[in-house]
Amino acid sequence: MTEQECAEAVEEWIMEILTELQASRPYLSAQKGLLPDVEVDVAEKMIVLSDERFRSIDIEQTAIRVFELECAFLTALPDAPNRDEAETAQLRDFGSRLEASLLSDGTLGGRVEAASPLMRINYRLPFVQYGDGTRGRQMTVEFPVAESVQPEAV
Repeated sequence: MTEQECAEAVEEWIMEILTELQASRPYLSAQKGLLPDVEVDVAEKMIVLSDERFRSIDIEQTAIRVFELECAFLTALPDAPNRDEAETAQLRDFGSRLEASLLSDGTLGGRVEAASPLMRINYRLPFVQYGDGTRGRQMTVEFPVAESVQPEAV
């Protein structure tokens, strides 16, 4: 799997779980799209001989290709009566649903060989304001995805 294929697989999984997302990209962008949206980035890739986060595919005579993913969410609910509370609630709901899905299916619906349930969800990011005046609230979700690699492929 390439970095692009990994980002696209995770993007597809997120869009299946969070059907209210209006836009998605398998890369980071400074452009604002329809909100709420998500951008999926492979922040890092490594090949290791062992990784405790992936015991199910950590077998002798294979290596593990690990993709460290960062998913950036942005929402804006300008018409909500209590905007800050509504945006916070929406992002927390997104985080809870992604966590539940990952805990119940470590293959992201068969899209990857293994996704670790050891995820980090960050709700403390500052607000974002675009040049057109749109203000939004952010959240990031970070987790690793892996696949086994035969030594001759390493």
